[in-house]
Amino acid sequence: MQAQIATLRSHREALQRQKDDIAMEFEAFKSKARYVLEQQKTSPPADSVSESDYLQVKAQLESEVQTNASLR
Repeated sequence: MQAQIATLRSHREALQRQKDDIAMEFEAFKSKARYVLEQQKTSPPADSVSESDYLQVKAQLESEVQTNASLR
């Protein structure tokens, strides 16, 4: 019984570390996405990224938000 508890505790700690790592990666991703979106707003039309690229970044950000929310 004690061995099972120790194993479960170890597994829980490993999962918690993974969650923390993912949360940090998510925060970095959000920061980069905000930067890209701000650059798109301030760039002249000739230098701007296409609408499909914008939608792709937006969809990826929303997916990351859902993933992060499910880990809480």
